[in-house]
Formats: sequence, C-alpha cells, structure tokens
Amino acid sequence: EGTSSAAMSGRDGEGTSSAAMSGRDGEGTSSAATSGRAGEGTSSAATSGRDGEGLIPIETIQPGDFVLGHDGRPHRVLRTIQKPYQGTMVGIQHDRSPQTLWVTADHYVLCRKRTQSYGAERTWRHIPEGHFARARELRRDMTPAERRLWSALRSEQLGVKFRRQHPIGPYIADFYSWEAGLVIEVDGSSHFTPEAQAYDRERDDYLSALGLTVLRFTNQEVTSQREGVLSRIAEVIASVKPSEDHYQQWRRADSLQVGDVIYFGPELRPVEITHLVYEETQEQVYDLEVEDAHSFLTGVCAVHNCGSGTTAFCAEKWGRRWITCDTSRVALAIARQRLMTARYDYYELADPARGPAGGFYYETVPHITLESIAKNTEIDAIAAKYQPQMDAALAELNTALGTTWKEWQVPHEVPHPVWPKEAHEAYRKLYEAKQKAFASGAQTEAWLQTVYRLTGHNWESLKEVPDPVPASDWSDVAKNALRRFWEAKRAKRQEIDESIQRHAPQETLYDRPQVQRGVVRVTGPFTVEAIPVPAVEDPTQAPIPQFETDEARARISDRGGDYLTTMLNLLKQQGGVLFPGGKRMELVNLRPLNLGMLHLEAETSPPQ
Repeated sequence: EGTSSAAMSGRDGEGTSSAAMSGRDGEGTSSAATSGRAGEGTSSAATSGRDGEGLIPIETIQPGDFVLGHDGRPHRVLRTIQKPYQGTMVGIQHDRSPQTLWVTADHYVLCRKRTQSYGAERTWRHIPEGHFARARELRRDMTPAERRLWSALRSEQLGVKFRRQHPIGPYIADFYSWEAGLVIEVDGSSHFTPEAQAYDRERDDYLSALGLTVLRFTNQEVTSQREGVLSRIAEVIASVKPSEDHYQQWRRADSLQVGDVIYFGPELRPVEITHLVYEETQEQVYDLEVEDAHSFLTGVCAVHNCGSGTTAFCAEKWGRRWITCDTSRVALAIARQRLMTARYDYYELADPARGPAGGFYYETVPHITLESIAKNTEIDAIAAKYQPQMDAALAELNTALGTTWKEWQVPHEVPHPVWPKEAHEAYRKLYEAKQKAFASGAQTEAWLQTVYRLTGHNWESLKEVPDPVPASDWSDVAKNALRRFWEAKRAKRQEIDESIQRHAPQETLYDRPQVQRGVVRVTGPFTVEAIPVPAVEDPTQAPIPQFETDEARARISDRGGDYLTTMLNLLKQQGGVLFPGGKRMELVNLRPLNLGMLHLEAETSPPQ
C-alpha cells in the first residue's frame, strides 16, 4: 500500500541528494521509493554498517546493507526495487536540511498527529453552553441529503467511526471522525450567499487550525453522486495511518501541509515543513525492502512502506477469501487488530443448512414501468371512487368564493396541514416579518432554512413567501370545502401510488442482502504465519530426526511439506505458542496431519 523511499536534492560535490524526478541519462541517477529527481544529483538514505553511519545514494545500496529505521536502529536491507513511475511528485523541505526529499503522492511520511483531542478524552470545556441541545435538535431534523450520507457513514462502514452533528469549539460539524481527523459538511442553498461563504471560510480556518481536514459537498452532489462523494471521503481517510506512538501518524505526501511536523535524523528531531513542491513526472524510482521495519530514514524524514489490512477488511466484509502479507510485523499487527475488532452486518441466509453457498434473501423494490401502469385497471376504479367527492367539494368552493376554478386551478393550502409544528411556526414568523417589512437578515435566513429543511420549499427571500391559504377573509364554508377537496385528492393519490407499487413486478437488489437485526458478524477464522528467511539446501541430505524414514521421504517429495516440517520443528523447539502480554500456551504431542487445511494437531500441557 505504499513503498518507502529516500530522496533529497543537492548538487554533486556539495552534498548528497535524495530526490528522484527527472532522471536524465548522464546527468545523475534517480532515487527514492516512488520518487525521483535524478537530474539534480543522487538520492540518499541513512545507512549504517559500511564506513560508519552516513548518507549514501539509494541506488548504490545493496541487499545486506543496513539502514536506520524510524526506531533509530539499523535494519538489514532484504532487497532493492527499481520501477517506472508516472504521476505527481511531492518535494518536502525544512529548515534543518538544505536538501529536498522527493516522494510520490501516495507515499507515507511520519509526522506529528494534527488532530487535537476534542471528543477523545471527553473534555467539553471548549463547547459553548446550549450547543449540545442544539446538536440534538439537528440530529432529529437532518436534511434528506444528510440522512442519505449518514446511512453510508454510520457503523464504521468506511473503517472509522463518525459522529453526526458533533460540537467542535463554537461550531457544530455535520459529520466528524476523531480517528481520521476529518470534518464533513453538507451544504444547502443557504451556503451560496456571500455572507454564508464568508462565514464558512472563517469556520473552515478555525477547524483547520485544530489540525482537522474539512470536506464540503453540496446537497446535489450527495443526492445524485453519492458514490463519488464516498470515494473522496475514503481517499482522505486512507491518507492517514496510525503509528506505534499515539502522538504520531503516517500521512500521505499529497495530504501534507506547510507547518506539519515531521521527524529528522537518527534522533527523530521534530521539524516543521517550510515548503512543499509538486511536479508531474515520468521516470524510474527506487525503493528498499527492510527487515523488521516498515520505514527507513532519509536525509529529510522517515517514510513508510507497509499496509494496514484494508484489502483483507473489505474482502472479509463481502465474504471473499483473502491472503495478505507484509515484511513488517508492525503492519501485520495493525491488520490483525483491525480484523479482530471489526464488526459486520449478518445477512439472512436463504438456505441455512448450506450456509453462504445457498445464497441470501435480498431486498426487492417495485420495478415501475409505463407498461405496468397502463395495464393496471385498478387505477380507473380508484379515480372513479374519489372523483365525485372532489367535484362536490370544488363546486361548493366556487359557490362560496364566486370563482370558476377548475380542478388544477385550486390553490394549495399554506401552511400545509401535514407540515411539522416547527415548520408552521417558522412560516408564521416569516409571514409576520413580510407584513411588517422588519426582520434581521440572520433571523430571516434561519426561518427560511427551517422551512426548506422540513418541507422542501426553497424560498429565497421574504418576497417569495406566499400568503396563507385559505385567507383569513374566507368564509367557514369555503375553508371547509377547500379542506375536503385536498383531503380527497391526497387520499386518491396515495391509493393510486400504492396500487402502482402493488401491481409492479419486483426487482431483486443483489447488492443489498437483507440484514438480520440483532446478530453481529465478526471476522472468520484466519491464521498469522511468520515465514522464515528462505534457505536453499538439498532436502535429501537434510536431517529430519523427528519422523520415521518413510514419513521423512514422503515429506521430502513435497516442497510444501518441507516448509510445514520446518514450522513443526520450530513449534517443537519452542514448546508452545507465545501471546501478547507474556502469556504462553504449552503444547505437547505435536503430530502432522493431512486433512485439507489442517496440517498439525497437539494437546495443551496441563498447568503445573
């Protein structure tokens, strides 16, 4: 999920460079994992074990050399990698070094964690009084676009926990993830005015100063392009990975900002980034695979080269088989922790006896077409049932008002009877403000936003606010006739809609298996194996004292069995399995098996 690299910049004879970008023949060599700028000099990595410690060009490092990891200790280089790269290069500079580190945009760099602990340690002194009550109201009254996005963010569907309508300082964020340091805002039409945009900029500056990343999407984007929105959110989440140190994190180079603190030199001295340079390039870049470490030090900072189990997590979520590997035990520990603590939806099985192979029950929706509507004879019967009621109410209304309205000319009720109480109250205040021509801009905007949020009526100003219908000067007979007309019309429309859905063919949504509530699915059984360093030997000459001659001969004929023999020998030598925290499980009577995926059985030793 990212390879590590070293690269700097600098002129030949004046110092070593660790950049990798242009790579022109005869002018220099390019370096850096996923980076390269060879035309300016050679790139370098902090090394140990040749002539003391120092920086040497990365392309000169050979397997068996030692480089310094971000733990400050030397680690052996297992192999060197050279590969073509085309894309964006990021140049990182700070005051403690005259050189520039060039890395690819998707490369990870060790830096100090940006996000402050708002919400992590449950200290809320920074929250103004009344914000929590306001946040609860906003959660109850989320807009349709916010609800649609929340359905995809909740329950850690993107791998991190999000909170909705979460107070941060003097503001309330639509969606907030403390783990990812991410704030997501969904903007309606009220955010497009100059005043609102100025307010949003001030708000974003405040959140950015806390080390948070702010993403803004419009209601239209969330409604019509939700997959694209989720893809962008997932990309930002993936730009940060945890570190062994709670106060540090690995961050993608293209997400770094001037002012971020990175770590310089074997002592990992914290320094601020002073400049970031971006270039598009196509060239050869270099990388190192380091033993027992997922990083190595360059002349500028520490860079990262391991994954965090995202592929395995997603494969497990959708019931796919997976294998993941890494040269770093830290990366494996992160992936294992992520899988062990993950929770997934449990889908209803169509054939429980067969398990997932028997399929699932899927959600279905009516597949409404013009053909299904045209062939639905029930619609005519429903229309005939309600039409006399509507005609009678319309005739009574025209008589009471002295009008000749047709059915399509009857005005709608304002405020509508089905509006929530809060929307009725906001309309009343708007109409009073319109009559008196006196109201502050902030108050008016708040009332307009409330009506839009609860009813969908997008009135831009007080001039667009309609007068009440029925009007106050209407007689009781006219008001009653208008009410009966619209009640009959609403009932007719609802019954026709139900009939259309009932008679339409059902379409199966194979990407939406039905979730069985009350059941939590966790990651299935998996193994974590440590593969020994490969060694080439003649298997016919290798002593295998643990087995009889016939069994040893059978094992030697199988290369996979030879590996299993090695694993069995190691377990016998250790006498058991070690667990975190110093716990140990003693094993006795270890015996090889050949039962599908099972290769070994043993008994636990009784406690002494």
